[in-house]
Amino acid sequence: MGVARLTDLNTVVPDSKYARVERERRYLLPDLPEGLTRADHHLQITDNYITGTRLRIRKVRDPRTNKWVVKFTQKFAVNGEDLSHTIITNTYLNAIEAETLEEESVT
Repeated sequence: MGVARLTDLNTVVPDSKYARVERERRYLLPDLPEGLTRADHHLQITDNYITGTRLRIRKVRDPRTNKWVVKFTQKFAVNGEDLSHTIITNTYLNAIEAETLEEESVT
């Protein structure tokens, strides 16, 4: 008898009460909208995608307070033709969890 292995054919992703539909819109602006400056309050967002997966680690930092929110996210399109309609599930991480996942994703 062989070792059981996970594959896309034998792995089930059930509907989840924790996942939600996300409708995404993106805009590319040539500059900040009128009336805003780079000194105005803002958040810094860094996304690190784990190659070959539907997973990312998102860090959101408030530069005024230097407080961070770190989320481990699974995000995928229900229909590969329409990337504006995705299913997203987030898990909030503490510092140790975030550092561990980042170390694992680099190796």
